[in-house]
This record gives sequence, structure tokens and C-alpha cells, in this order.
Amino acid sequence: MARALSSKHNKLAEKPEVFMPDNLSVGEAPSTWGIISHDDLPDPADVLKHPQTVSHQTYSYQSGDVTVTCKVLYAEQFQALRRSCDCDQIMIESLARCIKWDAAGGKSGSAFLRTRDERFIAKELSRQEADDMGKFAPKYFDYMSSALSEGRPSVLAKLFGFYQISLKNPMAGKSVKMNLLVMENLLYDRKFAHVYDLKGLTRGRKVRKTGRENEVLLDENLVQEHAKRILRTAIWNDTQFLEDANVMDYSMVVGVDNTKNQLVIG
Repeated sequence: MARALSSKHNKLAEKPEVFMPDNLSVGEAPSTWGIISHDDLPDPADVLKHPQTVSHQTYSYQSGDVTVTCKVLYAEQFQALRRSCDCDQIMIESLARCIKWDAAGGKSGSAFLRTRDERFIAKELSRQEADDMGKFAPKYFDYMSSALSEGRPSVLAKLFGFYQISLKNPMAGKSVKMNLLVMENLLYDRKFAHVYDLKGLTRGRKVRKTGRENEVLLDENLVQEHAKRILRTAIWNDTQFLEDANVMDYSMVVGVDNTKNQLVIG
């Protein structure tokens, strides 16, 4: 994924580039060619709502006998979202080194990867989940565009990339395919006294505390309610959006950082 994102075909201009005209003849009068720089790039919120393309980009390379193919879905929109969050280049560097992660709290059985610097999480999606994500993505971009441009509160964990990866080794007769969704890690660079994975239920939503750092607790482990106007507004906005998108299976992660006296929610 990092190699695909760092491809010259996928990267935005990192420094001004001079574009020459098709006619290479030199006139008598001096001419000024157009310069493209980051200042000339469209606003990320506009790209999310009105992308120039909705195409997906595919990159392949050879590693010994193995052909690795990475399809970057909704490349323009996800890059715009990463730009708006100032993490486009950071994510490329982070994805270059990932480790398998035994994520606590989830019961879906999906495989999780985490970048070695712990900034980002990659979740493996089933075929059905990948199909649903393909339908959900345009609505998500439109929602995030409004949230960014209008300053609308939201506590949705940000999604930063959607990829289809295949590895083929004809010599060994083996092939592997996977769908990966990359998102922010809400727990990055924090030490929490408590972390809660909330679904708004009380039945079967309690676990035995182990005292491990950043262990994930459930609804019935949460004793105190932290009700604030901005949080209620954010939850209302997000649940209305998820209802409109017909997304029902979701939960909220709440981290209590006593050191910084903060709640981290997503």
C-alpha cells in the first residue's frame, strides 16, 4: 500500500512544476508558463464532494516469483481526506512497516494490522463488507466534506484508505487476495486509564477487568456518564448519517486519558 501511494502517478505535486507548451518554438517575446504548487490545489473538502474522477488506481510490481498488485479505491477522495487531516505523507511512511495486531474488543473475527508506529490500523474486510464499503464510500465522502467545510461536530473514526491486494506466485501455484480498510488509531500516543467499546446495550456487555494497559471495557463497565452538548450533537449527526446510509453494526470507542484530562471518542 505504501508503495502504491508513493507512486509518482498517485502523488500530488510536492514542489512547483513548470508545464511547457506543445509548441516548442521560441518566440521573440518572453512567455510565462503556468506553475502548479500546493497553493493551486483544490480544497480537500471540495474534492470530497465533487471529485474530478471516481476512478480506482492499480499498481503492480514483482518481488521474486511473486506478483504483488494493489488497487487503490477512491484514490482521489481518500487523498483529499488525508490532506485535510495533514497525514498524507505520514500515512505512506507509516504503512511501510506494519505488524499483525490482536485487537481487543471486536468480535467479528476480522484480521487487524497496525502500523509499527501505531498511528494507523488496517482491518481486513470480507467480500460482502468490501462490497458494502464500495457503496458506502461516496456517502461517507459527502458527509465528511460537509463536516469539514461547515465545522460540523463528528466523532466518526476517520477512514483514510480502501485497498484490494493480491499476491500471486505461479511457480508455487498459490495466490492470496485481501481487502483492507485503513483508519486512524484513536489510541495513538496516549495512555488511557480506561478504554470503552460502546454499543448502547446492557446485555452481555461486561468483561472482567485485567488491569492491562489500554484494555478495552464494555458498556456495563462504564460507571460515569460524560454528557456534553458538543458530544451529543456529534453523536446525533453521526447516527443520522449512518441511519441514512443503512449502516447498523457500529459501536463507539471511548478512551479516558487521566494524564491530559481528556476523553478520546470515535
